[in-house]
Amino acid sequence: ADTVVSNDTAVSNDAAADTEADDNLSPTPAATFSFNHQFTINMPAADAFALLGEATGSRDVNNCANGYVNKAYTYGVDGGQDYEVYIEQDGEGGPEVVKNITLLTDAVSTEEGLTTSSSIDDILSIYPDAEKGLGSYKVTRGNTELYIKTNGDQIAYIAYGEAQ
Repeated sequence: ADTVVSNDTAVSNDAAADTEADDNLSPTPAATFSFNHQFTINMPAADAFALLGEATGSRDVNNCANGYVNKAYTYGVDGGQDYEVYIEQDGEGGPEVVKNITLLTDAVSTEEGLTTSSSIDDILSIYPDAEKGLGSYKVTRGNTELYIKTNGDQIAYIAYGEAQ
């Protein structure tokens, strides 16, 4: 269920996530990020790049846990730097996969309309099941975690990653 909010950008939870699973036998679908196409955590990086096109920027990210140098690619609406796609090698010698998608500006939003210019009250209204942490809120959908980093009463960024 690809949902378009503003500027052809949204974060989408599969429509089935909003309905009760038949007899609770079906797992909750993962949240997916959409920018004209859907992107999921752990999808092959090559597939994501084919859909996203050329990045507006990139940076190396050292991963101390596995010793790899990973990459973060920036994309945006009209060439901006509105969200970042973090790519990591999946195990030793494994393929590169999407590990994190971070919404950086209010030019992009979640399917439910949460942006970096939303309020704390908006977080709690949109995601009543959000778990409050130290300077953050966390929402889990299937195997995906929506992490909302706050700075005082403002949202600093919104990140999708693998649920822990």
